Amino acid sequence: MTGRRSYVDGPHGQIHVVASGDEGPWVVLLHESPLSWHVYEPALKLLAERFRVLLPDTPGYGASDPGDASWEIPDYASELLAGIRAVVGDEPFVVLGCHTGASIALEVATQSEGQARGAVFLGLPAYDEQTRADRLANWAPDMTVEADGSHLAAMWDRYTRIWTDPPLAAKHRAVIDVLSVLPQYNWGYNAAFRYDPMPALEALSIPVLFLTAEYDALAAADRRCAAAIGAKIVEIPQIPGQIGIRVPDVLTTEVGAFVDALDIA
Repeated sequence: MTGRRSYVDGPHGQIHVVASGDEGPWVVLLHESPLSWHVYEPALKLLAERFRVLLPDTPGYGASDPGDASWEIPDYASELLAGIRAVVGDEPFVVLGCHTGASIALEVATQSEGQARGAVFLGLPAYDEQTRADRLANWAPDMTVEADGSHLAAMWDRYTRIWTDPPLAAKHRAVIDVLSVLPQYNWGYNAAFRYDPMPALEALSIPVLFLTAEYDALAAADRRCAAAIGAKIVEIPQIPGQIGIRVPDVLTTEVGAFVDALDIA
């Protein structure tokens, strides 16, 4: 941990943020649901050597106040954009997001009116209608605290399965993050499953990089999206996802090259 933790006020509650770095453009990293800024913690020191880095917790996750079950991706983005601006002011920034965070990052860029100068997506949930309906029905059912503690084992088993042999400490942290927000753990998931990113992606007028783990569940979607808009895609071989955790040096190198090429004053 090399960052400074604080809270900023959003329109509907407090947003927890971690900031680090003294020089360079702002780079804002948005985590996947239902986790927290910790998924980028291994890369924070490396990124902060080159940029000013901001890691906000999505409303309802980490240490940020929750919104509402009815929120859609644009609602999360609006709330986070207010929190981002509370830290960076009117300075330009580059926004990066992973999975649900990628959908939110896309909307943050769209709503920023040019303040976002580039966007990086690590698995953009660009599902067809049938897949979105299936995910809504089956991916993240409601969960409650069970007297026998079975919800604890269920989450441990879940991250063992969906993260494919993750580092033990990272899996432990992920499970803690989910259990701490269990009543609303699936709100962000469901918002992402209801959201079609393609109209906003095709209308985006800033440079885009897809940074994709070869075996990520959304790797094929990233390839399709990159081809659809003519964006650059960098595929990291032999990993199933969690780029910030598994290969923080690669994340830093690729994001650094992308941001440097933007020549943000």
